[in-house]
Amino acid sequence: MRLLIAEDEVLIAMQLEVELEELGCDIAAVTATLDETKVKVAGGGFDAAILDIDLCGEDVFPAAHDLARRGIPFVFYSGHALREDIAEHFPDHRVFSKPTPVRILLDAVSG
Repeated sequence: MRLLIAEDEVLIAMQLEVELEELGCDIAAVTATLDETKVKVAGGGFDAAILDIDLCGEDVFPAAHDLARRGIPFVFYSGHALREDIAEHFPDHRVFSKPTPVRILLDAVSG
């Protein structure tokens, strides 16, 4: 499985990348900003995504909407308190709190 990781905390992004690769995943891209994430989503080339909700102070939701329109599975992975508006806008997408074992994240996006 090829994955996009959108995470602005460098150490968390590196840890996700290493652990997912150990599980046999190919990391297509790691992004840290909303703009980078939207560019990668538009370019495609991955099967699923793990999205931090807050990327350098911006909500990842515009990129999440793009993923949903393309039918690409994704999960939210956040260190912040869970927000009620996520369920309203993305009722079919799971939200995980940091830290969550990577195997659980992978199982959630591979359905």
